[in-house]
Amino acid sequence: MKSINKKNYVLIFFTVLFRIVFTFAVIASILFIFSNSAEIAQVSGQKSSIVTSYVNEMLSHSPKPIKLTQFQVRKLAHITEFCVLGFFLVLCLRAYTKRLIAFCAWPLLMGLCIAVADEFIQSFVPGRSSQVVDIFIDFIGVSAGTCSAIFLLLILRFIFWVFFGHRRRKKVKAYYENYEEDDE
Repeated sequence: MKSINKKNYVLIFFTVLFRIVFTFAVIASILFIFSNSAEIAQVSGQKSSIVTSYVNEMLSHSPKPIKLTQFQVRKLAHITEFCVLGFFLVLCLRAYTKRLIAFCAWPLLMGLCIAVADEFIQSFVPGRSSQVVDIFIDFIGVSAGTCSAIFLLLILRFIFWVFFGHRRRKKVKAYYENYEEDDE
């Protein structure tokens, strides 16, 4: 049986911490998405108007000022909130398994299911409608978040390999040198 030393306690602590944090982040993202879907049309429209005017104010200071419509801002909001969800889904999955690439379809499937549920909720809200196009837009957001999280994890893996991989190579080399000496 493996003895638990200080290094293992730290590893266990951070594993549990990451699981709690990223599971909470996924749940919070889902609740945020569903709470936005449950708003009646008038409240949702007012929020969209405020955000649209804020975004257009920010864009007016750019070298080539552009003006977005409320429709464009709403679709960008769909992409953004589902991008955040996809990002957190991948990080949550990574907190539970080391085989991320083998299970990378799960965040996409989960995001698609949440997008369908989101549109289903909207179909029962007064003044709002369910649109299949929004499911595709949401899936684009989940895909972007999933890809960006996987890319971030690969960058982090490379950084750790560069800074800490040499220690492992030295240990492996020393092990095989000792192993060869034992054979003689």
